[in-house]
Amino acid sequence: MCYNYHSSVKISAPNGATTTVNADGSVTIKWNAVDGAKSYVLHYGNPGQTTGDAKFMEYTTDTSYTLSADKVPAHKAGDKIYFYVQAFDDLGQGDTTEAQAQYLNAGEFLGSDWSKVASATF
Repeated sequence: MCYNYHSSVKISAPNGATTTVNADGSVTIKWNAVDGAKSYVLHYGNPGQTTGDAKFMEYTTDTSYTLSADKVPAHKAGDKIYFYVQAFDDLGQGDTTEAQAQYLNAGEFLGSDWSKVASATF
């Protein structure tokens, strides 16, 4: 028999999130590891949108993620895109990073609170 175990203990929110806008237009986000975390979901929105409007998601099992230039929302010089990181004690499932993130967000998984904002200025 296979049992799906989901922890009922909330893990800590990631801290120390920073961003780097790379020369190729991609954005690298880094943060500190969270004890007990198996994966992380990155939340972000269009320029100027904060937590309630962070409608895009990516997934990783590392403590950094580079958002490719083709996934960075359209922006102009001076715009800011706000990024938030959420830790999970489970792994995502799916064929894309978006699907893996959605699996955790829409499922009965207990993720951490979101990190403090890390903004990327273009």
